[in-house]
Amino acid sequence: MLDLKLLSLVIPTHLFLAAGLTGLFDLDLSSNSLSGAIPSELRMLTRLQYFNASHNNLSGEIPSALDHMFTLSSYDFSYNKLTGPLPTSGIFNNAPKSAFVGNHGLQSHAEGPTESKSSSTNSKSAKKNMVSVFLFSFLGFATVAIAIAFFLMFHKRSKIRPQPPANEMAKAVVLVMSIALACIRTRPGLRPTMHFVSQKLSAQSLPCLPEPFGMLTIKRLSAL
Repeated sequence: MLDLKLLSLVIPTHLFLAAGLTGLFDLDLSSNSLSGAIPSELRMLTRLQYFNASHNNLSGEIPSALDHMFTLSSYDFSYNKLTGPLPTSGIFNNAPKSAFVGNHGLQSHAEGPTESKSSSTNSKSAKKNMVSVFLFSFLGFATVAIAIAFFLMFHKRSKIRPQPPANEMAKAVVLVMSIALACIRTRPGLRPTMHFVSQKLSAQSLPCLPEPFGMLTIKRLSAL
């Protein structure tokens, strides 16, 4: 086992090879200030089983030459500055995500940058919420417009007959507004159907005003 701490160089692969350390089983380079690329010469450590290069400043791509280090059973490249695609072949097939976490530039073939996955999901969720708000607003507006159209049709018919008393007209306004407000309730189950609205307006079943027309409020109309 070779444990090197507090280094601030590049990975000294030439030193390992020159010193005849190709038979290393365990190489721990974690928690240093190592920079530069991961050298492909590491493949020469033919007996290496454990390799930890986490918490450094290593950059560039993970060499494809490491794919075939079949003796390597445990590895950790987390918290560096590595970029490029995540390796998926050879020993990296079904590799744990924890071995690569903390590298902003690493990306899988399907997902894109690993660190931006959550932000992309949040963006899609925000877009869905905006669409939902738009659809709800549009449906509410359409429902109110239909209710007003029914009222105008009813009002046009009433011109043929003698003009009703002012109180009767006020009752008609109360009826239409009450139905319109009911149609834009936030809970779909509480909204009246268009068949009910049509029957209600056709039958002219006018509610009695509980108080003077000028004192009615939106809240009071919603409860009718």
